[in-house]
Amino acid sequence: MTVTIKQHKTDDYYVTLEIENRYGDNIYVVQVCPCYKNSDLCGYPIKEISYPSTEKQKALATYRRYIKRYCS
Repeated sequence: MTVTIKQHKTDDYYVTLEIENRYGDNIYVVQVCPCYKNSDLCGYPIKEISYPSTEKQKALATYRRYIKRYCS
């Protein structure tokens, strides 16, 4: 099961912070996906990183860093 905690979308990129259940453990997943112009469609993630549930602050920092890098 996947739950989106935070998301940020611009015309070019879609950045998400999700929590997933993998192999019986909850993990944080941060992804950056390209978006198509004038559409709500997004492509496959170009960048993805996972953190264990004990490292929520690192996942949030990565989410903010990806927003600065890809959405500014």
